[in-house]
Amino acid sequence: VDWVKPYTTITRKGVHIGIIGAIGQGLTGDILSKNVRDLNFADPTSYVKKYSTELRNKGADIILLLIHDSVENISDSCAKSIDLAFTAHTHTGENEKIDNGRVPAIQAYSNGKDVGHINLTYDFNTKKVNNSSGEIVDTRNISSSYSVDSGTKAIYDKYLEEEILEITTPVYGYSKTAIRATAIPQLYNKYAYQYYLDNHDPTDSKNIYFVETNNARGDIVSGDITYGSIFKALPFDNYLTLCEVSQSVIRNDLSTYSSAHFYIPETGITCDGSEIRFYIPEAAKVNVLMIDYIAWNTKYDGKINIVEEFTEDGALPRNIFASYVGTDFPKH
Repeated sequence: VDWVKPYTTITRKGVHIGIIGAIGQGLTGDILSKNVRDLNFADPTSYVKKYSTELRNKGADIILLLIHDSVENISDSCAKSIDLAFTAHTHTGENEKIDNGRVPAIQAYSNGKDVGHINLTYDFNTKKVNNSSGEIVDTRNISSSYSVDSGTKAIYDKYLEEEILEITTPVYGYSKTAIRATAIPQLYNKYAYQYYLDNHDPTDSKNIYFVETNNARGDIVSGDITYGSIFKALPFDNYLTLCEVSQSVIRNDLSTYSSAHFYIPETGITCDGSEIRFYIPEAAKVNVLMIDYIAWNTKYDGKINIVEEFTEDGALPRNIFASYVGTDFPKH
């Protein structure tokens, strides 16, 4: 596509570094289908090789690959055209040497918990990297030998004081114990149904059969439940969506979604994908509330009829959760 740059370049201590960006093949399934409807995430190998050659012809000494995919999916021929790689997507720790031990490739877990660090030695005489090593630095137990960079801290403090604290510190509830990430989706589902009633359909004229969402991204720590802690658990801008689905879609598709969580308003039952099959409705089609990430997922194209999307700020998962969490967890 013409609106994405295939690479950029930087120079450090006389070494010219070409940085190629890529995404893994077929990962459109992790993005709302309406946003990638006309896109295809192809095998990046040919592109990486093409731009690696182009960069070296323009004087690049080192080629760095930034790819949103795991190390194991970097092909052998792709590895031969680069000197190092930082990977992503699977939220795991990968510290590998590919291309027969020549190319370090690292994925440093996720959510800022760790930092991937690769050290290269470049020989100006041979015009090659002659030594490399990689490590994953655990920032949760960082060594005291690291010092704070004053310039970076000044930028951080400026935004923290002028913008972030105002957003993150409001309190919406209190819990003596942490609310685990595994429990948050079920709470959200219940709150999403209540939000729908309060703001869009007080009589539930659509007869919502169930509410579905996927996993939260983290626990909400014990103590005051702040907007910041809710945001960490539910960070994505996924709006509430009213859909119509058939029995077969529930049975064959939604029930097999590994991170799905369901709430049935009529009975108050909560369950996961493996259990929803026990509650298949008698009606041929039912109305369901779900986040747009599921409703617009490419794997469900043509299977879910989207009736209405609620795109106001209040309909974001974190805002729905913040609005109703005090009913179960009153402020201290």
